[in-house]
Amino acid sequence: MAAPDASAHDVHGIDFSGASDAGRKVWIASGTVEDGELHVQRCRSAADLFGTTDREATHEALVDFLRDGGPTTVGLDAPFSLPGELVDADSWEAFVRGFDDRFDDPEEFRETCLERTDGENRRRDADERVGGLCPYDIRVHKQTFYAVRDVLEPLLDDVSVLPMHDTGAKRTLLEVYPTAVLEQFALFAEGYKESSDRGARRRGRNFDGLERCTGVEYADRESLRETVVENSGGDALDAILAAYAAYDNAVTDDPLDVEYDAVEGYVYI
Repeated sequence: MAAPDASAHDVHGIDFSGASDAGRKVWIASGTVEDGELHVQRCRSAADLFGTTDREATHEALVDFLRDGGPTTVGLDAPFSLPGELVDADSWEAFVRGFDDRFDDPEEFRETCLERTDGENRRRDADERVGGLCPYDIRVHKQTFYAVRDVLEPLLDDVSVLPMHDTGAKRTLLEVYPTAVLEQFALFAEGYKESSDRGARRRGRNFDGLERCTGVEYADRESLRETVVENSGGDALDAILAAYAAYDNAVTDDPLDVEYDAVEGYVYI
């Protein structure tokens, strides 16, 4: 499986949300790969980019955003699947296409998964590898539900969702986990989402640390840093980390030759 062409393409990192006011909580970091290096140019909330806070309108606008443009690698921070025992499909694509028929809303989705697992939160192998949460955990079940139903399913014919759905499209979508990016560089993986002064300091240090550890370049650096520091909740920072994970897996040699479960998928960091 060939990696995306890293010589000249765009990169986006998306911190996703299934909240009713998703436009405030979905953040998108955008940049370009130039001479093999990532240049982060912008980081905006979906409300600023799309002009809406409504969940349905935000997700529809996000799908349109991801369909358009030239060669692009996108890192999306949301679970793309479930533990294999809960998938009930022969392939990841079949799971996504049938998701809306199986579950009416996030609550039914979570309750059904818990019934099937005797009340246990079970993680995918990919979650175990990066330290991620169970996809139907109370903290992320809405993210999983709306990411699969509102974003992945509408995009199946337009993008490659690697490594399990390679359509040959010039636009590539990867599941990423920003916290694991921080951990691999020994940055602050805890506390940076707090609204406290400590949380703000940690967001700033993580922003600086990513630059120091990876060589990523920030356009209008001070403005980007201010946005990250002031965004309590860490959504802006997570979007930048998601963009870095997408970039890092687009420019390394054969990054997509990985072992993964065909229905559970894979998480890139």
